[in-house]
Amino acid sequence: MLMVCAPPVLSLNDTRLTSSSAKFIYQNEHFQHNFKSYWAPSPSNSRPHDGVGLLLHHPLHKHVQKIDLWKGRLLKLDLFFHQTKISIIFVYIPPYHSIHYKERDAIFAQFNLWLDKARSNNYHVVILGDFNADELSHSHLLQHHLKILRSLSFRYFTDHQSHTSSISDPSPTFYYQNGSSRLDYIWSSSGFPAPGLFSHVESCPKLNDN
Repeated sequence: MLMVCAPPVLSLNDTRLTSSSAKFIYQNEHFQHNFKSYWAPSPSNSRPHDGVGLLLHHPLHKHVQKIDLWKGRLLKLDLFFHQTKISIIFVYIPPYHSIHYKERDAIFAQFNLWLDKARSNNYHVVILGDFNADELSHSHLLQHHLKILRSLSFRYFTDHQSHTSSISDPSPTFYYQNGSSRLDYIWSSSGFPAPGLFSHVESCPKLNDN
């Protein structure tokens, strides 16, 4: 699908790639289809659901100046354009469960460090990823579960799917046997230099979450 649609930016989570395998994936496709991939591999074989990646199509990847990654859950690309600096941050938060509390807090802390640094250095920021949190379907859970979403609203980031779907509730991005949730988001900082940026959920019946 990537090769046919050629989106400017594609994010992937739960890649389960190790450091060694991430070095060689898509090596032939990079040249053939004119894109470049960036990976935050899983730090350990005992963490099978870690690993995230960003794929940037030509000419975006030519503007990447700095890459930061964090424990298979966060990946940041800093892009420099003429008089404009942009950070693309991909986030993959583990599900809300007691075994993940410390990890979620650590991700939140590192994520905030990146956002604070971006603001102090006058970067525009776009954030995308799987937050494993839905303010509507998860409203019965402790507020701690939703703090990363609330923090972005507090920073005046725009939730693009919610903004685009202002008349009705945003479309779900994850379906399970007894319902659905919106776990995936695209956010941008105030004044982001792409006023036409929007979010749309497309059904892909041949794809699943496995």
